[in-house]
Amino acid sequence: MKKSILSILTTGFAFLLFCLAAACSSDDNKADAKPYIDLTAESLEFSVEKIEDFFGNVTITGTIKNIGEDYQSSEGKQTVRLVERSATGQVTTLVEQKFVNLAAGETIVLEYVVQGWRSSEEFPPGFQLGIYYEPDIYIDGNPNNDDANPKNDFLEKKGTEINKLF
Repeated sequence: MKKSILSILTTGFAFLLFCLAAACSSDDNKADAKPYIDLTAESLEFSVEKIEDFFGNVTITGTIKNIGEDYQSSEGKQTVRLVERSATGQVTTLVEQKFVNLAAGETIVLEYVVQGWRSSEEFPPGFQLGIYYEPDIYIDGNPNNDDANPKNDFLEKKGTEINKLF
């Protein structure tokens, strides 16, 4: 009698483990999983067209990349901006682009040309590339536009880096 109860308990336990494993790997649970959404400010680059030794035009190129799953949102929820920060703290938007969706691996490139850059300027401005979201984006009920890593949404470079290119 003891042998048959032990056999039943062992078989029942094995069956329970099998059921738990099957439930954990079902496609139903995968459908409920939150998507991994991550847009990143990937690069902020400067190139110089010298006109004179310490004077020229500077092209600023910023790239935003989707390094997660497909980003799907709605109009007016997100914007990419390239801004200039003066030495006094004043912020000027140089160029911006609104967008709605960004497929996995897709990029947005912003470009701006600063005419007449003087590398002799004592306090050159800095530049920032960033992804700006509406404040309610995380509570709008859409998990496909919830950025998993907001720490990589901005890149900043000082204007002194431009001066080194002259």
